[in-house]
Amino acid sequence: MPTPTRLTAAEVEYLLSSSAFTPDQVTQTSDRVARGSLALAGAESFLSALYGTWTLTQVASFLGVSNPEVLGAVQRGELYVVSIAESLRFPVFQFDIGHPERLIPHLPELIAAVGGRWSWLSTVAFMETRQQSLVAATKQTPRAWLLDGGSFDDVKQIIESAGLR
Repeated sequence: MPTPTRLTAAEVEYLLSSSAFTPDQVTQTSDRVARGSLALAGAESFLSALYGTWTLTQVASFLGVSNPEVLGAVQRGELYVVSIAESLRFPVFQFDIGHPERLIPHLPELIAAVGGRWSWLSTVAFMETRQQSLVAATKQTPRAWLLDGGSFDDVKQIIESAGLR
């Protein structure tokens, strides 16, 4: 693992000139970088997201189909899959034991809308984060919104307006 370093003078200048950080925040962030806590937080976030994925065999078992049928669904854009360490992994946000198809509604449309626009980590975070514009009784996650019968167009609008990669 690379040795953490402090922010460079150019990085500090940029953060201050952008008004995104106060001088105190820059100092705190630089200290965190030097201690390696930002790298650790990134690794923890990645491992947490990885934990929220299933293998091909787990998905086939959950859906009650064969591995080749799961791979066919992936090829048709009906299941969301990522490759991690040369292994296919399926983020669990897309599955629902209470739905007749065992998948969240509008999954193929979601896969098409996200396309190459976002990383899988951004997609998982989006699906599990309450959105200001998805409100029933309270703010909902896109996953909950779709499970409750909310319009996919509302979710798609958020995806298209976001600039995440």
